[in-house]
Amino acid sequence: MSGKLQLTGRMRGALRSIVPAALRMSHASCELPALTREGLCARCYRDWPDDPGFIQQYQQLMARCTSSTVFNSLAWQSAVVNEFVPAGQFRLVTVTRDNQLLAAVPLGINTAAMLETPGRWLTDYLDPLVDPQATRQCWSMILSLLNSLWDWSLGGVQFHHVRGDSAMRRILPELAPMFEFEYSESVTSIAPFITLPKTWEEYLDSIDGHERKEIKRKIRNAQTKASLSWKTLKSEDEIIPALERALSAMRQAESPKADFTDEVLVGFLRRLVPTLAKQGDFYLHELSLENAPTAWLLCLNSSRGPMIYNTSYDFSRKQWSPGIVSFSLALQDAIAAGAPIFNLLRGAEEYKKRLGAQDLELLKIQLLPQ
Repeated sequence: MSGKLQLTGRMRGALRSIVPAALRMSHASCELPALTREGLCARCYRDWPDDPGFIQQYQQLMARCTSSTVFNSLAWQSAVVNEFVPAGQFRLVTVTRDNQLLAAVPLGINTAAMLETPGRWLTDYLDPLVDPQATRQCWSMILSLLNSLWDWSLGGVQFHHVRGDSAMRRILPELAPMFEFEYSESVTSIAPFITLPKTWEEYLDSIDGHERKEIKRKIRNAQTKASLSWKTLKSEDEIIPALERALSAMRQAESPKADFTDEVLVGFLRRLVPTLAKQGDFYLHELSLENAPTAWLLCLNSSRGPMIYNTSYDFSRKQWSPGIVSFSLALQDAIAAGAPIFNLLRGAEEYKKRLGAQDLELLKIQLLPQ
């Protein structure tokens, strides 16, 4: 890479044991000095701050960042870090002014000795929280701090699932060389979304004619021949048993979805969903056909409308097209609620295009020390 010698993980480990004093950012316990400049303070923590006011400051920062989502919340981020970042490998870079939090960038050291935004397999948007009124100043402080704390055992920084319209793409290419980092970016996935009109009929008119007829036919068949019932579950008492039904159906899906559900998703959601439900950040659509629960949409709330985090359905009733019927009913609900966006999140599945979704690119931004 760039003609530089790359150390393997084993070699790095051996060198760490020989010269631990040369390590700063990657060291498990040494004190990391703060950086102060022009009224701003940048710090790197190895755990979430124990300051009683941090939670409130974090929530206030989320409120100022209009692009923030449930994925940025402390509940979600803490769950990801607790589950998937090994002990001693978590880093949190913050920028503050007086008692105001301006930026919070969670990072973890991965097995390739790269700092990265954690949880990319479970989290769709990972843009760091940075105050929109101080974006350039914050990134200048963050890069300056990283540069001052950098050590030879780290290969670089990777920011995963950055939205294509993120301010990071405008600011970091210019700032990175000033702090001895090389900037690069690449598209890694897409997150389709549907811009919603005012009425269901307007939406139907906006999609392909054949697809419009199929949606109407499938909903009608489910209503007249399969005793369609549609529920939106919001309380924790309703959500938890329905979540178990949804997870059970996911396990019946084809691999790799079934394997991922078993190995990663089940435990993660069982621990996280009760907290999200209490906070009003999670709800679940359940479709019943032939008087039995058949399909589920796991939804996250956002200021712009629903985000469909995951789906599942009972394959024994696939003749009733439970997938497209569920999405159609959820779209109707979102339109009726006045939501501007119906977010289908990561994945390039064909049905998303048939529903009229547009693609939002998600990128990996990489900073390598020069």
